[in-house]
Amino acid sequence: MNKTLIKIIFWTIIAVVAFSVKYSDPVNRTTKDYIITAVLLSCAALYGVLKALLRQGKLDKYFRAVSDYLGVDEEKVMRDYKKNKYNNNIKWAEKGYAKYQFDLGLCYANGEGVAKDFIQAVVWYRKAAEQDHAGAQYCLGLCYYFGDGVIKDYELAVYWYQKAATQGVARAQYYLGRCFANGDGVTKDQEQADYWYSKAAKQGVVSVPE
Repeated sequence: MNKTLIKIIFWTIIAVVAFSVKYSDPVNRTTKDYIITAVLLSCAALYGVLKALLRQGKLDKYFRAVSDYLGVDEEKVMRDYKKNKYNNNIKWAEKGYAKYQFDLGLCYANGEGVAKDFIQAVVWYRKAAEQDHAGAQYCLGLCYYFGDGVIKDYELAVYWYQKAATQGVARAQYYLGRCFANGDGVTKDQEQADYWYSKAAKQGVVSVPE
């Protein structure tokens, strides 16, 4: 099925659910309520289409044309966006929310809204990972495996890969399989390697960047 169509269906369902929750009594629905439903459905469908097209990069040239016409500084807009994203993440991360701690770690790892700093990335990945955030556990495993922001330690990499892999993170499953295949931080075990490779493959991951 076309991915764009899937997006439309998904967001239409979201709109229907939202409508059902808000207007759960069909007897009391008015014409105004049905008009609101139509608007919600239309917006949901349009949002789904635009989101899909944006991800595919099919609207880039149009946005650039509009930006050029209006004299918009795209780089400044993006810098401001990333800075605001960083500020929002740090606000909630410091309050202990794992999702924002993980996102803040990504900001530091990718240099989004702040100078790239893998040491700080590890700090925030760890905080989220200790709250059982699967994405943070995987990223922390990567940091230990490749020595980004920490001293390279295959055993700790395996430790965090294992936690993320058991939560279903496909790339963590693949890397864990590779650790078993190569004997990195764990006793070489081809059976275990094949097991984790198979788990990752079922989710579409059959290789990862070196």
